[in-house]
Amino acid sequence: MKTTIATFLLLALTLVSFAQTKDETAIRKVIEAEDVSFYTNKDRMAHVGYWHITPYTRWWYSGLKSVEFLTGDQWKADMANNKFPPADNAICSFSDFVIKANDKLAWVTYEKKTVTPEGKTEFTHEFRGMEKISGVWKIISASVHEYQPK
Repeated sequence: MKTTIATFLLLALTLVSFAQTKDETAIRKVIEAEDVSFYTNKDRMAHVGYWHITPYTRWWYSGLKSVEFLTGDQWKADMANNKFPPADNAICSFSDFVIKANDKLAWVTYEKKTVTPEGKTEFTHEFRGMEKISGVWKIISASVHEYQPK
């Protein structure tokens, strides 16, 4: 009996430690869908739909050859004017998610690898600030930092 109880408790603790909350699952889905949309969707305003544009919305990018910073309105205008053309059918893979969320705000860090059909590979460390708007998680801030793995 003691062995059965100990086994049950160990199993329960293991499941709890690896379980994602409902919010964490929803947040991750939004991030992955937003990234896939950026690389495959010709309709940039549909991509903007994953965002909540506010006076405090920011987008940062530091690449190997460029650095950009945009406020929400600037970023939205660049999307509307197709300043960032999609890399047709690029494949994104995500890893090392760290998600910290409360009822209305969340911050998320993760690693991303993007491969274009031409074979160009980009590795990035990424951050998303998120806000829950009417029960739906929206991105309010992004920070993307390209790197070359060692």
